[in-house]
Amino acid sequence: MLKRPAVILLTIICLSLHAAALEGFGAPQRPAEPTPQERKLDGKIEPRRPGKTENELVAEAFAASIREALRKPSEGETRVRGLFTRVDCNAKGVVFIVKAGKRQLRLRRPGFDGLHIIAFTPDAAGTELTCGPRQPEGHVVATYRPAAAAAAAPRVKTDGELTALEFVPADFQLEAVKAVTRRARN
Repeated sequence: MLKRPAVILLTIICLSLHAAALEGFGAPQRPAEPTPQERKLDGKIEPRRPGKTENELVAEAFAASIREALRKPSEGETRVRGLFTRVDCNAKGVVFIVKAGKRQLRLRRPGFDGLHIIAFTPDAAGTELTCGPRQPEGHVVATYRPAAAAAAAPRVKTDGELTALEFVPADFQLEAVKAVTRRARN
């Protein structure tokens, strides 16, 4: 059975290899034979119609696979995407600071043990969680149980208990943006 650091390292290695494979898609590639979309009836070739490029399709598929692989929140948990800026440590435990939009979340843990950590980006490779500022700051999806007293007492020192910290690419969106179609009114 693998221990947590070994599992994290293997995940980072696999993602690094996947990212390297995706970089190969960056070079423009032209098929030897034009696709049916490019061929006109008179035999002349016309450029590909406007739409999504192969790189965009690959990026969307990669983001969808990350969304699918993220730890699913349990009942009562909240999940946010943000910027992981630092870890504050003291005798009472550990507090992870995550900037989500304009809000700064302070998410506590009794320690580093038992925290679900995974990296879906190669830039998190080789980094370790230690107390202090994060250099560089990392984009994460943080899953936590909100503090019950947060709504009742505005002086609560933390926003909840962190259960998972998952490193994601900078352009990753937690939820896919779906086009909204309006129905015609009768």
